[in-house]
Amino acid sequence: MKAFSLSACMGWLNSKALIIGIVFLSCFFLFYNLGVYPLWDDEALIGLYGQNILKVGDTSVYYGENIIAYREGILIQNGSDRALPPLSSYLAAGSFALFGVSALTARLPFALITLCGIFLSVWHVKLQGQMRQYGFFFFLSLLGCTPLFLFGRQCRYYALVMFLSLIIVYLLLARQRGTTHIFGASIACFLLFASNCMNWAVLMTVLLVDFVGFRKYHKTPSLRDVAYFLIPQAILNLLLASIWNPLATPFGNYGDSNGWRDRVELLFWNLRDLDAGGFMPAFFMILIPLMGCFMKDLWLIRGFIALLVYVFFVSMVSPQVVSLTQVADIRYLVAILPLSIGLHTRFFGKIASRWFWPAKGVFAVLILSSLPTASFLVHGIWQSYPFSFARELIYPVPDPFTPSAEWIRKHVSRNSSVWIMPDYMAYPMMFDAPHAIYAWQLDPKQKFDPQFSRLPDIHFKGLAMPDYVIAFGPVVSQIRDLLEQWAAQGVRYREEARLMTFWKDLYRPEIFWRTFEPIEKYDPNTEAIYIYKREL
Repeated sequence: MKAFSLSACMGWLNSKALIIGIVFLSCFFLFYNLGVYPLWDDEALIGLYGQNILKVGDTSVYYGENIIAYREGILIQNGSDRALPPLSSYLAAGSFALFGVSALTARLPFALITLCGIFLSVWHVKLQGQMRQYGFFFFLSLLGCTPLFLFGRQCRYYALVMFLSLIIVYLLLARQRGTTHIFGASIACFLLFASNCMNWAVLMTVLLVDFVGFRKYHKTPSLRDVAYFLIPQAILNLLLASIWNPLATPFGNYGDSNGWRDRVELLFWNLRDLDAGGFMPAFFMILIPLMGCFMKDLWLIRGFIALLVYVFFVSMVSPQVVSLTQVADIRYLVAILPLSIGLHTRFFGKIASRWFWPAKGVFAVLILSSLPTASFLVHGIWQSYPFSFARELIYPVPDPFTPSAEWIRKHVSRNSSVWIMPDYMAYPMMFDAPHAIYAWQLDPKQKFDPQFSRLPDIHFKGLAMPDYVIAFGPVVSQIRDLLEQWAAQGVRYREEARLMTFWKDLYRPEIFWRTFEPIEKYDPNTEAIYIYKREL
């Protein structure tokens, strides 16, 4: 009896220690230096729309004297963004209303939602009475899943998609599922649709495939359950889509250039970049399904099939244009990050039931390093993403937007115009230095579009000359050639300043685009930030 009590006491202490460790490290990775970096381009769009919501109640694209015309206005219909589902923007607006406008307050609600998702997962493990068997491996899987924290602390839809997908799955798979669970899942589905309609459609497809493929393991839903699940979200989704409908904007046709070969190639990219992006190492993508079949573990098999189905359907409907890039837009796959953590946790928890301590040591080494990734297995590149991310949080890398915005605030007068290249880098500047006019976002032919016809000429390429030109990085070679052509026509610009900071934003959430450390060796003639002023 004493031995049993001691064992129970040690188990309770280990459980509490793991929960404390999970909370502490999650808070560190989500909130430490949350506002140290400016909003990058996609984040800045949400931040700008959030401010407009506070002013006019809608995702208007008119921001002071500026227009938010991303990619020549492909998101715009009748003066508002009608392509991006609005929940992220309204969430940012609520944070701005409570705490003021800044990069920190823009990201804060999303980091909090990610933390709620982690709490939900811990609660689920504990509720199932599996903390003792799986707690340690959940702790390591979470700690090793650096992309969860990277995406979870961005001012974008990523946190919402991860959290709401978790809620929906938990409610639908609840052992004592009732009407309240079904209705709650339906409302969560609507909120997911309002966060990212593509992720909503893909998740519904995955749930349907799982229901059909593993029919005997599901509780048979009554007609009442089906009605409670489908009708509320159908009504709410249709109401939302009557206002925010990407298919009614130019963005709806954005991925039409992809043929079936492009879709197959994109599927390969997505599977490849699950590894490159830190979502699931290649070693585990092979081992987990094999061991699931060998151990006849239903949850490993179902979970991995769900992952593959999710990746497949995202590849089939993604708006990514294959001809414009060489890597997958893995941000569309963020919903599988909690699933990846769950698969890793269960996989090693099952192995540990036979080889406990060796499994703990091996798993710690594998999950906290790049050893099981293709980059190590093929190229011998070793890195610990959790360690690299922690070091970067403590010692942030220089960014290109902070000095650029500071220069604009100091040297550019109100309503002076600035043309920024690459064009997507204008939106962080618009958020941090909104007094300037950010020029040439629209094509000159769009001047005849009724929704843009009343805009000043400075917003259309070539119709009026900007007061300043700011070039970030290698695009400066094209800008210099262009300035020479303008000089021959009598319009002259001189180099006013050169900001000796590496031009690229190195803190995006995609691991393959993130350096975790500063780039100190770069070409000052092509890889800095170059500012030109028009001579009058």
